[in-house]
Amino acid sequence: MMTTEVAAMGRRSDNQVFVKSLFTRLIGEYGSETGERLVRLIAEELGGLTVYIPSVRHLERETVRAEVRRLFRGDNHRELAIRFGISEASVRRILKERR
Repeated sequence: MMTTEVAAMGRRSDNQVFVKSLFTRLIGEYGSETGERLVRLIAEELGGLTVYIPSVRHLERETVRAEVRRLFRGDNHRELAIRFGISEASVRRILKERR
């Protein structure tokens, strides 16, 4: 059913090849039934749309920024820099962006 539809999708463009690969991975990681349900849900919600999906690196960066802001106590720039593996200047820049 759905697996055949996914296999047929990759013939039109590089983007569709990527989508086919993603769907195949979902089905492989979550099993046929759950994977196909995820594929259907994605297709129902996003089918036909052009969607920007941020990279994992970008998402992680946003998480670090939010945590730096949340954990800042006024004098712990160095502590936060060490904790998140960034420079003190980056901590200060993140905090300045919030203003």
